[in-house]
Amino acid sequence: MGGEDMVILATWRLSTDTLRPRKRSRTIRIVISAEALQDYVRGSDGVRLASDERFLTWLRDQLHSFNPNHDVPLGVDPTPVTWPVSTLDLNG
Repeated sequence: MGGEDMVILATWRLSTDTLRPRKRSRTIRIVISAEALQDYVRGSDGVRLASDERFLTWLRDQLHSFNPNHDVPLGVDPTPVTWPVSTLDLNG
């Protein structure tokens, strides 16, 4: 927590390409700002629980509109998608 952003990387196996059964989704980079993390840590238990629920709702909404498929050739990583999370997103 040395004042830096938290980065979460997420990818999963897709089952949409029969010729490439091990094809991976586009990588998602969730970047939670240092300010958001500091505000989260300073909050009470109740505030943090509300922030947890807010984050889960935000994440579900993001995933709902996300298309994980890509057409890059085998052996080439698709460009990752970055989802920034500000203190307003996380802590309200």
